[in-house]
Amino acid sequence: MNLRTPRIALSLAATAALAWAGPAAAETPQTDGTVNVSTVYRTLDATTWDLQRWTWKGNHDNLQMESLLRGDLQYGPRGSNENSFVEQAYIPYGQLEGSLAESWEVKEDPMRVVFHLREGVYWQEVPGVMESRELVANDVITSFKSRWDNPRAIPTFWDFVERWEAPDEHTVVAHFSKFHGNWPYRLAWGYYDGILPPEWQNL
Repeated sequence: MNLRTPRIALSLAATAALAWAGPAAAETPQTDGTVNVSTVYRTLDATTWDLQRWTWKGNHDNLQMESLLRGDLQYGPRGSNENSFVEQAYIPYGQLEGSLAESWEVKEDPMRVVFHLREGVYWQEVPGVMESRELVANDVITSFKSRWDNPRAIPTFWDFVERWEAPDEHTVVAHFSKFHGNWPYRLAWGYYDGILPPEWQNL
């Protein structure tokens, strides 16, 4: 895996790894190298690092990206133990928390979901590709729109989204043409919703 791939500067996994390393960690961070990830598909090589190609195991091959929401681990084995979080594609709605989105609201008239993005989340600098800058609402919208325009897109996956809107730099609104009970998985924490910056998509 090429660690120079654009991604959110600090991921939950990276934070956990740094915390685990403790005082024995090197004083100078290593910025290049190899990461080996073993998952249930450990016998299969990554199909693509480009989620715009709609890889069938994007939740394993695209770990360099963050989603809007994630499972709240306080419900896991080290918390209330209500959820082992081993289901392939199911998190109860009440056990979700914000990731790139700090919070969200489901609203009616018109039907929509409003995501409030965290402030102070930055893309890392990648020489020749992009400078470090803050994640903004347009990044989220462009990520979804460019993926939806790809010929490989699953035709019914986001067909309930009528349009996207960015009222300000830290608010993203998904307007629905009809209600979809599985919208959190389809838009906020599932296989195809990892957020990428426009700079990466234009390579």
